[in-house]
Amino acid sequence: MFAPNVSRHYDGQAATLLWNLSLSQDLSLLSVDIYFNSDIIVKLLPNGGSGEIAAAFRDRFRVNWNPPGRVALVISKVTSADDKVNGTFSCVVSTLSNGNWRRRIQVEVVAPVTTPEIGGERTVREGGSLQLTCEASGKPDPNITWTRGNPGNQGNIGVKQAGKVLTIPIVSRNDSGTFTCTAHNGIGEPKSQAVYVNVTYPAKIVKFQDEYIVELQQSVTLSCEAEGNPPPTYTWFPCGFKQVCDKNTLNISRVLADANYTCRVANALGSDSKSADVYIGGNIVNITMVITSEVYEDEKYNQSLFLEKLTELLKEAFASKPGYEGVQFLDVRPGTITVDLALKFKFPTKEKDVITTLNAALKDGKLGEFSVSSIKGTRHDVATTSPTTTPTDGSSVVKETVWYREDFVKELVSVVGKH
Repeated sequence: MFAPNVSRHYDGQAATLLWNLSLSQDLSLLSVDIYFNSDIIVKLLPNGGSGEIAAAFRDRFRVNWNPPGRVALVISKVTSADDKVNGTFSCVVSTLSNGNWRRRIQVEVVAPVTTPEIGGERTVREGGSLQLTCEASGKPDPNITWTRGNPGNQGNIGVKQAGKVLTIPIVSRNDSGTFTCTAHNGIGEPKSQAVYVNVTYPAKIVKFQDEYIVELQQSVTLSCEAEGNPPPTYTWFPCGFKQVCDKNTLNISRVLADANYTCRVANALGSDSKSADVYIGGNIVNITMVITSEVYEDEKYNQSLFLEKLTELLKEAFASKPGYEGVQFLDVRPGTITVDLALKFKFPTKEKDVITTLNAALKDGKLGEFSVSSIKGTRHDVATTSPTTTPTDGSSVVKETVWYREDFVKELVSVVGKH
């Protein structure tokens, strides 16, 4: 028995199965029968006539019979019932000499893939699991692959997983993005469907500077960078009436005192907060000292000697503090001596630390015979050299400006020159 011929036809379309007959002259044709498996479809007669098509096949089948050489079985609409997995079409030729010949045709019913449909939860929290299902049909059954990114895009990172189910057991925020399901069975063009996976995670501050050193009455902008999905909201406190407090930055137009500010970020999944300290200071720190052990009432007072002695004592007081470079006397007021100092440092320095160092020096006797009743930051107009905002990591560039008030220095030179 010969192997059956295989004829491929699209599902839902018409098809014609052909058998060509050739009998030798010593054979007389008795009948031609067309079968599907063991079920007869129609019986054909030698004179070109035929019986009725069997009821089970009548709706979709008809036959063209041109004896003695050609039989055409016409299927108006091929269905999966005709497929080779379900059976075989046969043409059986019978002769008067009781000879039978059978030729078989198998129909392979094919269909291009349908557009995939994707099911599954498309929003998932970080740390959870993700499972997406891609359903597509076709004949033969399609192969299904999952890729990251849209089909044809340069951002596509290639096949992530084969099979109808995409599984990511532990989802990270990096899994947010487009996943594309592609189905193909070799019939027609591949079909794809894309879905966006949204990975959510709590708000968290990822970049924050916790300390700023700023000149008195200068401005500073605090920064707070956070991640989160949904995007986090920002809240700064304390926050003044005219300040914008719901952005990732907080602008302080005039720094008048040391202060602490807190940035809080939040979304539906969680919150985070960090605090930053803003200190008055810089490369030049202006200090006012009231020295009660000295009285400056007339021109006989040796101010030059006083300033020289105080310079040496300050040098000793800051000997253990790296970066101290020197002092400039800005003003000396008569009576119980009140002196305004501009202390210069290589690095941005907090005013409070300078005051602490001077108080410690006073307590330890490093200010000699001077009795000091007050050490505080100078709060009238003084010149400084530090930048408006000076990060403590030293990354800012210090401006080259005069670090003392020339009018006071000229006055001091004039006074000293008289003694």
